[in-house]
Amino acid sequence: MLEHWLLESTTRNFSVKGAYWVDQKSRFGAIDPLWNWIWDSKIHPRVSMMIWRACLKVLPTGDRLGLSTDCPVFLSVPESPIHLFARCKFASALWFSGPLPVRIDQIPGDNIADLLSNLCSSLDPPLITKMLILSGVTMDCIWKNRNILVHNTDSRFSVDTVRMEIFNKFHEMIAELDSKQRIPLQTNRLSFPRLTTERCILVDGSFKDGKFGCGMIALSKSSDEWWISTSSSLCSSALDAELQAMLLGLHWASANQWDNVSLVSDSKALVEGIRAKRSPDWKLSASFSLILHLL
Repeated sequence: MLEHWLLESTTRNFSVKGAYWVDQKSRFGAIDPLWNWIWDSKIHPRVSMMIWRACLKVLPTGDRLGLSTDCPVFLSVPESPIHLFARCKFASALWFSGPLPVRIDQIPGDNIADLLSNLCSSLDPPLITKMLILSGVTMDCIWKNRNILVHNTDSRFSVDTVRMEIFNKFHEMIAELDSKQRIPLQTNRLSFPRLTTERCILVDGSFKDGKFGCGMIALSKSSDEWWISTSSSLCSSALDAELQAMLLGLHWASANQWDNVSLVSDSKALVEGIRAKRSPDWKLSASFSLILHLL
C-alpha cells in the first residue's frame, strides 16, 4: 500500500489524507487540475466562487429553471452558462476586447469547465492565475448585467459599459495580487535618503546603441499633483544618460521656479561625483559643470 501511494503521490510525503485518497481513488475519479487552479489562494474567493458555480451549472440560468429558456440578449437562443459566458456574441466581444484579449469563440468546450481547462492548460502558472481572475471577473460582470436585463425590461446591454467594469475590477484584483506577491524590503540592510525639502524630483536615464532616453517625475508633499517630463537624443554612455536625466530635472525645476528641491537618482557614480564636485568622467566635464551650476 505504501509503495503504491508513493507512486501516486505528487509531494512524495506520506499523509493519512494522501493514503486515503489513493485507496479511494476509484470513487473520486482522476484529478482535474482545474479545481486546484480555481481555488488557488492567489485568486479572490469571490472570483473562485463565480467560476465554480459556472462550472458546476448551479447558476439559475434558463436551462436550469425552465422558466425562461432564451438568452436575454439574443432571444432566439437557449440560455445556458456556456452560451451566456462564452458563445453569445456579446460575451465574445467582451473577451476579445478585454485586458487579456481572447478569441473565446475559438476555444473548444461544451461546458465552462472544459472551456477553462482548454484555455489555461498551455499557459504558465502566473498567467493561469491572471487568466482565471479575468474569467471570473468577466463572468461576474456578465451575470450582473444579465440579471439587470432580466428583471428590468427597459434596460439594455452596453458593451462599453460592461467592458469598462471588467477592466476596473480586473486591474484592481491584479494590483492586490501584485501587492501580496511583492517581497518586503529589508529596511535594516538598506539606507534610504531622507528628504528634508517639500519638493523632490526623481530622475532616471537609459542608454543603448549611442542613444539615451530619460525621464523625470516631480512631486510635492503638500499637493496630490505630480508632473513628468521626458527627453531623448544621442549620448556616449550610460553615465551620460543618467547625467542627461539629471539635467532634465534641473532644467524643469528652474523653469517652474522650484528653488528648494531634492533630486533623487540611482546613479551612485554621479551622486558621489556631485558630492565631491568632481566629474566621474572627464569626457562629461562640460555637462557636469552645468549640473553644479544649476545646483
